[in-house]
Amino acid sequence: MNKKLFTAKRLRQILNDLKRRPEDAAKELKISKRKIDSILKGKTELNLDIINRIIKKWPVSINHFINSNYLYNEDPKITICKKEYS
Repeated sequence: MNKKLFTAKRLRQILNDLKRRPEDAAKELKISKRKIDSILKGKTELNLDIINRIIKKWPVSINHFINSNYLYNEDPKITICKKEYS
């Protein structure tokens, strides 16, 4: 189980939510595409410097980056709420 506080998986999810390609994210955050790719592949750790750049640039908070495995013993469950129940 991955117990890192911040993970590449969460960064990938945020980029997908914001409709950003890695090359676009690198340009907006003023870091190299090589570094973004390295983070997304898990070769380089996602650090607070990069998270702070992201928080200042995009509408996300540090909570979006926290790995659920760090806080819980399992991945969070997904609940599907159909429109009849909402």
